[in-house]
Amino acid sequence: MRFRAVALTLRARMRFADRRYSIILRFMPAQLDRSKDQFRRLLVLIAVATVDMIGGAMVFPLIPFYALKLHASATTIGMIIASFFIAQLVAAPVWGRVSDHYGRRPALLIGLSASAAAYFVFGFANAVWLLFVCRLVQGLGGGTTGVLQAYVGDTVPPKIARAPSAGFRLGRMWVRCWAQ
Repeated sequence: MRFRAVALTLRARMRFADRRYSIILRFMPAQLDRSKDQFRRLLVLIAVATVDMIGGAMVFPLIPFYALKLHASATTIGMIIASFFIAQLVAAPVWGRVSDHYGRRPALLIGLSASAAAYFVFGFANAVWLLFVCRLVQGLGGGTTGVLQAYVGDTVPPKIARAPSAGFRLGRMWVRCWAQ
């Protein structure tokens, strides 16, 4: 009886499924299919976070040399570096509101596109003011880190989302053991 009900639900699913997925749905339970979809989403999010962080990490050590080549003072170099973080601080709540209203994906795509354009212009900058503008736009685009975290929170089920809490507890326990 139960096998017949499962077979009927699989047939119903196959009617609505795409041809290329019909073979997969025939042999794979629905929960496994959902976990694969979640894993694909998380892989995309990991790639987005990696690109975002690597972009900032590659440019950051080059800023003083680049700005000195353009005859900038030490104070100006500090302001160029700080402008990225200030723009990121200001943009994060705005990106959160945008992602809540229009969706996570559009917010991430717009932020990454802005950052990519700013990195491209940064590579060809020939004036100090252009370095400032590029770093501000990079910071505004990099404010999507909170959107990434919210997207992960939307993707991962609550049971798995408790894992960082468990890691935090294990970390405290490890510190206590070594402190004695």
